[in-house]
Amino acid sequence: MADIHHYLLVFDHHHGRLLSFDEHPVEDAVTAYHRSEALYEADTHIEVLLIGSDSEATVRQTHPGFFRQEGDEPLGRLRDLAEAGLKA
Repeated sequence: MADIHHYLLVFDHHHGRLLSFDEHPVEDAVTAYHRSEALYEADTHIEVLLIGSDSEATVRQTHPGFFRQEGDEPLGRLRDLAEAGLKA
């Protein structure tokens, strides 16, 4: 079985950009998540996610809307969510 890595993503939906993407050891991941949630709790445009995955490449594949480059389709995140919902 592959090792699970823990990635903390902080995304600014207002500006359409990833503010941070960091890997954390399992013993620190939840604490880092709660710290980020508290830091951004007043900003409704900021989304904080903690994702367990086998690799960074998998996170980028399963959550592509968070990694779009400047000039990419601005509704990419909504499209990704809609497609995920259709597959569920």
